[in-house]
Amino acid sequence: TAATAFRELNSEVRQLDDQAFAQRESWWPRVLDDVRHTLNFPFSAAFEYIDAAGSKQVATEATGPGRAHPEELVWARLEGEGIAPHQVRRVYCELEPCMLPGHYCAVW
Repeated sequence: TAATAFRELNSEVRQLDDQAFAQRESWWPRVLDDVRHTLNFPFSAAFEYIDAAGSKQVATEATGPGRAHPEELVWARLEGEGIAPHQVRRVYCELEPCMLPGHYCAVW
């Protein structure tokens, strides 16, 4: 499967050059992101928020190549449902949030 191929490639590259993974935006992690996207390996985000009744809720979204970042998709949905920014307690995302065209914030 694509997931197995990606996992094996990631492991082999780390064995060859583990120091290249010291920072998230180093060369190898970025190359592996491109490979993962090419394999159409999904990436996801989760928002923990407090609803109008005061209960903790979690909203998730998965996405893939050519689509908006998953945290943008989750936030658009929550905002459309009337959730305000102060209600969001935590955000988890596999990608770096970014509002620049192409989503290449780390380059800047």
